[in-house]
Amino acid sequence: MMVALFEAPLLRKEYRESIFTINYELNHVFFWIAGYSFFAFLMALVYMIIKDIEHYQGDVECGRKTLPAVLGINITRIIVVALSLIIFFSSAYIVYKSLNDEVSILYFLAAIVLPMIFMIIFLMRSYSPEDFRRAGIAARIILIAGIFYILVAGYILNKHIII
Repeated sequence: MMVALFEAPLLRKEYRESIFTINYELNHVFFWIAGYSFFAFLMALVYMIIKDIEHYQGDVECGRKTLPAVLGINITRIIVVALSLIIFFSSAYIVYKSLNDEVSILYFLAAIVLPMIFMIIFLMRSYSPEDFRRAGIAARIILIAGIFYILVAGYILNKHIII
């Protein structure tokens, strides 16, 4: 995100005429980067909170002030589910509004929706660190799958652009 924030104004200044002649808008690229950053940040946050729940006992014994140690596991689960739903609905909105091709929809369902359902189920049914580890694995899968959507987007763009 930092690269986009600092490079976009310089690119606009340097290539202003070229941008207008090829009818290309850097705002579109900025919104892609912002969407990726938003997804990656929230998913990494969810993953780290799940890891904190997994290590709850050690954090309490060492006097750490993690979210689960301060608020308790049940409230922390609610926070993780709420963050997961924010990720899910914002991603679904983007897929519906902007990425409504079949490949994107199938990828979203297989790589984001299904693992997120499993993650929430694992999280809500977990009581031991081993149980929470499964929810953490599902969160990692979602995070990696979300980042790898860039390959799917590249495929879609190359398929539709005639060079």
